[in-house]
Amino acid sequence: MAIFLEFAFWCLWPAPWRHLNATVPRMLSRAHKAAAILLAAAAVVKGQTTWCGKNYKAKSPVIDPGGKYPTPDISGPYFSFRCTPAIKPWVHGEDWMGRILVDAENTDTEIAGVQPILAAFDDSERFLVSFSVGGVPVGGGVVRLGLNQHIDFPLALLPRSEPYEVTCIAKRIIHCDVFEATTQLFYLPANPYGGNVVKTDMATGGLLIKKGREWEPVFPFGFYYSFDNYLAANLSIIDAAKAKG
Repeated sequence: MAIFLEFAFWCLWPAPWRHLNATVPRMLSRAHKAAAILLAAAAVVKGQTTWCGKNYKAKSPVIDPGGKYPTPDISGPYFSFRCTPAIKPWVHGEDWMGRILVDAENTDTEIAGVQPILAAFDDSERFLVSFSVGGVPVGGGVVRLGLNQHIDFPLALLPRSEPYEVTCIAKRIIHCDVFEATTQLFYLPANPYGGNVVKTDMATGGLLIKKGREWEPVFPFGFYYSFDNYLAANLSIIDAAKAKG
């Protein structure tokens, strides 16, 4: 097709004008090649039976996407002792007290960090918990069986960008059982640019931002648009989407 058009151009175009319009055949040739590529792409899409690796046409068989989490073994009994900072990160000049969340529960599921026990602990059990930051003891308290219990402590630490290693020890009162868990704590220097800091509430997994003197939860929301053939032509679309909430 392209060869035929180029032949017709040179045969029919008046000779005196050919040297003045030498670029026109090359432009036609490039346009023909682009059209051929588009036609080939359209043919591929028309014959395509999957999208993002999955069947999407009616009556197509279901494809197992994979990526399943392994199911933990159910046996036990186990004791699960975990600890984590209540907030990540804490910031120097804004946070003066820290809080460690403590989970202490019986479980039959072999999840990470559990320790086997002879029999499930009674609800009346109490545990003496102590924890150290960077190898230095900083706090402790008594907890019972349950989730999201907390122990407060003063943030008498040097702010730094690297995390502090935290070690938590739980001793079963009246008995000799000892359980250990580790985590990390972030205590950052003040923001040198004066901007806001987004924090994670480890009890809920939610995000927090500061409004005035209070930290309030925020639910981040984003949208997806093609830039080259959509946003680039009209950036006000972003402001319009924001105005709609």
